[in-house]
Amino acid sequence: MANEDTSLEIAVCAKLRPRNVLAVSGSGSRCLSLLCVDSIEKLMIVDLAESQIFIAQLRLQLIKALSFEEYLQFWGYPPFHNDNFKEMRKKVIGRLSLSDEAREYLTDTFQKSSWEKLLYLGKWEQTFITFSKAIKLLLGKHVNKIFSFTNLDDQRRYIKEDFPSKRFSTLLNILGNKKIFNFLLYKGGFVKKNISASYLEYYQSAFQSLFTHDLANKSFFLQLCFLGGIHLPEGIIPEGRKENFTKVKNQLQHVKVEFIVKDLIQAVEESSELDFVSMSNVPSYFSGEVEKSFLAKSLKSLSEGGVILLRNYLRKPDADRSGYQNISQMFNTQIKDEKVQMYDIEILKKDS
Repeated sequence: MANEDTSLEIAVCAKLRPRNVLAVSGSGSRCLSLLCVDSIEKLMIVDLAESQIFIAQLRLQLIKALSFEEYLQFWGYPPFHNDNFKEMRKKVIGRLSLSDEAREYLTDTFQKSSWEKLLYLGKWEQTFITFSKAIKLLLGKHVNKIFSFTNLDDQRRYIKEDFPSKRFSTLLNILGNKKIFNFLLYKGGFVKKNISASYLEYYQSAFQSLFTHDLANKSFFLQLCFLGGIHLPEGIIPEGRKENFTKVKNQLQHVKVEFIVKDLIQAVEESSELDFVSMSNVPSYFSGEVEKSFLAKSLKSLSEGGVILLRNYLRKPDADRSGYQNISQMFNTQIKDEKVQMYDIEILKKDS
């Protein structure tokens, strides 16, 4: 799926109107959705993990080949989150234009899962599905209640007066720590936190924002944490919205899309005239010389006024930011509207 709300990157691109874009692939939903913006002429999709590139290539071919409803069915988005489309997936995979390597990987992955939807098979998704089971156990009726509101004032009142905040904080304290994340997800590679807030304070702040800034049912992340998946259509991520799907499908007729299996910073350094670089939260995991120099090394690859967007998770990279202007304040509204709220967003523009 995606562990961030790409609506933010789409909004930034819609305002800045970039032509040449480089983006971390992930599983593809975070980068291909950028093609909602019709100024983009070239999209470079980068990842060190070839498997992620294969899934991104699958997404691209599915967008080209399927109708919007079929696309939702293939992935298992609402209203098709109850899975009845195994045979359809077999037929679709068989007729897509894929490389031999991608077809072999994807066929093997689907066969291992008995042709279930791929949407929640990632380690990140499985981790939060595990968390959702604990949340349901401890919060009971409140799990569904949080998604029942259609009025934000009513939801805020409920959070303030009736939601079991102490119970939820205890749960965050148990689940939201380095040991648990390393055990379930990162296998020892969890971010080395350098912010002053504790893990509990960090996650409490994020959830408080999600609970009080907008209706809970609009957040795919809250749905994943509480319900174990996206069950309500209000929370569908950008790729699952019809207007976005249609725009991307049209854009793919003339945009050059390039898939690159390579280290992110190396890919940036080997590029030129980049108008927008979406680095996701990759730099949160940098250390040493790479952490200090990656922004400086990226400068020469940016066009005049080119922009880099960082999603800092528990760590603000200790990097040389000279040569950049922080323009994050231009997008304060969009940053507050982001539906995960686990990132400190930095939007850096190359100085003229």
